[in-house]
Amino acid sequence: MGKRIDINLDEMRVLYNLGLSDNEIANRLGCSRKSISRRRHELGLPINFWGAIDAEKAEIITRMFSEGKSGGEICRTLHLSPATVAKFKREHGIQSAFEMKMSAEDIEKAMKMAEEGYMDSEIAEVFGVTAGNIQAHRKKRGIKSQFSYDKISKIDNSKFEKLFKQGLTDDKIAQELGMSADGIYSHRMRHGYLRKNYALSKPKKLSDFQMQVLLGTMLGDSSFKMGKDMVNPAVTCAHCVAQKEYCEYKAHIFESLGAYAKYHKRSKPDKRNGKYYEDYTMFIPANPMLLDWYNAFYPKGKKVIPFNLFQYFTEVSLAFMFMDDGSKASSGGLLSTNCFEVDEIKQFQKFLLQKFNIETTLLKNHALYIKAKSYHLMKSQIEPYMCECMKYKIR
Repeated sequence: MGKRIDINLDEMRVLYNLGLSDNEIANRLGCSRKSISRRRHELGLPINFWGAIDAEKAEIITRMFSEGKSGGEICRTLHLSPATVAKFKREHGIQSAFEMKMSAEDIEKAMKMAEEGYMDSEIAEVFGVTAGNIQAHRKKRGIKSQFSYDKISKIDNSKFEKLFKQGLTDDKIAQELGMSADGIYSHRMRHGYLRKNYALSKPKKLSDFQMQVLLGTMLGDSSFKMGKDMVNPAVTCAHCVAQKEYCEYKAHIFESLGAYAKYHKRSKPDKRNGKYYEDYTMFIPANPMLLDWYNAFYPKGKKVIPFNLFQYFTEVSLAFMFMDDGSKASSGGLLSTNCFEVDEIKQFQKFLLQKFNIETTLLKNHALYIKAKSYHLMKSQIEPYMCECMKYKIR
């Protein structure tokens, strides 16, 4: 017999009274669902089928059903299980729009509209049912779907075409039209507005300053992107929303290479905490001039410190490396070099000492601690090149 888990029953009762399921309570208390189920039986409590449905949420569910929303849509919107929503329907005698039967007369009218060229969604709105309901009747009659993206698209094609001919990227066009970049891309591909392959684009030479910045940020948060179908590498670098200004600052530096900053929000929540993470990403399009840099950073597919490029490593590089992956620690500072091998980091330590007179200590987690005296020296060297919004790291 397994060891009995010690569970705070008072806390369990509070969570149970909030309507949480055994699974949800188990996650909150850090134990198994079976342990919660056993304690609940011992306390004589029935199972909570309802998840966290309170009076307010019940009203929302009822309203959503009345508006023709499907059970799946309600589950996704309110983060409820299908079983919970299905039981709610049964208990409250709710009939969803999909289940509502149309009269024979309405079906005939609906099918006539379908033959006249109306979309399923347009017909469904007239009769107060779902588009799936209309689709089922239409397929029985062998009537072809009249769905068209152009009918539901919010994109003004004349405006889109004008911006496209100006050579704007999908992201820039999306900003101009107040749309998503994905929506612009889909519209462009449906209508045959094809672009040249940026992976095969003409070389764009980097200035000395750009190479210094690139080296620093590549040792920090940036990385090269080299997909299977890509001939030349691109550069990406994601930052949290709070660092939007810094991300745009980087994009401005590489503007001559076609760089831009883009807001991104995940379409799916993080499984660990249910949060929808968002960030700003700096993107430099594929460029043949970056191929040697890519090979230097990823000689065997894994990122390394490319000492053969260190003729470009200056105070500028150190500033961007620190803005990306540095922080204040005690009376000194930290550089997060954790992703590199120990031998590489030790060689980098020697470089910092010889080039900038900066003394560091290699920590157990492979990060570099910048000693207090050297930290103050480093501050004076890198501050002129730091973005204003990132200077909090050295103050």
